[in-house]
Amino acid sequence: MTRAPRRAFLLGSLAAGAAGAARAQPDPYPSRPIRLVVPFAPGGGTDLIARILAVRLGEILGGSVVVENRAGASGAIGTAAVARARGDGYTLLFTSSPAIVVLPALQPPPPYDPERDLTPIATIARQAILFVVPAASPYRRLEDLVAAARSSALPYGTPGAGTDPHLAGLALADAAKVMLTHVPYRGGGPALNGLLTGEVAFLPALTGVARPLLEDGRARALATTNPQRHADLPDVPTTEELGYPSVDLVPWWGLFAPPNLDAPAAQRLATAAAETGRDPAWSARLEALSVEPVTFDAARTAGEIARQIASWHTRLAGRSID
Repeated sequence: MTRAPRRAFLLGSLAAGAAGAARAQPDPYPSRPIRLVVPFAPGGGTDLIARILAVRLGEILGGSVVVENRAGASGAIGTAAVARARGDGYTLLFTSSPAIVVLPALQPPPPYDPERDLTPIATIARQAILFVVPAASPYRRLEDLVAAARSSALPYGTPGAGTDPHLAGLALADAAKVMLTHVPYRGGGPALNGLLTGEVAFLPALTGVARPLLEDGRARALATTNPQRHADLPDVPTTEELGYPSVDLVPWWGLFAPPNLDAPAAQRLATAAAETGRDPAWSARLEALSVEPVTFDAARTAGEIARQIASWHTRLAGRSID
């Protein structure tokens, strides 16, 4: 082979090698739509926040984020599906805290271990619970309600067994050492109706659910589980102020991925979550729903999960929550 053909051959080989190397490089993340799995039915609080988040993440990541509802078993079905998915960053989970920290404390446990089978990305938001009575209720303070429950069991309504309001009712019964009768409804709307029609004496209700009733005068809040008084409800005391520091249930929402999440996707998602938390428009959207925007990174989220799982194992040891 002469010098000129040999040079052409070498240049051609280098070009082919460079093209092959370029083809071997992974596509920039994301290069296709991301599925954001919500393990609850459409229309609820988790679904609503997820859809706001999906739009914001899509804007930041420069791609499409599509919400997929996979409801059932108090969030366990959709959560388990994400735990089994590939850790490529194209399947994510947005869920409320019970599916992560409460269900694992129950028997039988769900078909996933949140500390082993999920990769936390960030805590996104949280919302306190209010103990609410109808406007015509004789109970003006939480102490009045507790005193009545010492004489006979009071019925309280919730959106269902294992939900945050149900767990708040259990926590109050344990802290005050009273008997409360759980009346599960098929969702938050029916539970509110049960309160207004007198079927139950009170509701532990998420702030955003109870707020319309408070604003139009149909209900009254006796206490909040938040560590501090709510800015929009400054006259409502906290359960800690009233002597029940263990009634500290503050539900939260988090963003998760399957195990073994690819490092580039993990970094991009962590950055997107942090940027979302700094966005005033995002904060305003959540605050309009009485939801507090927070941004806890992966490490802090993982630490809180470990602490809360241990706490719920202690609280629920040997008991049924049906």
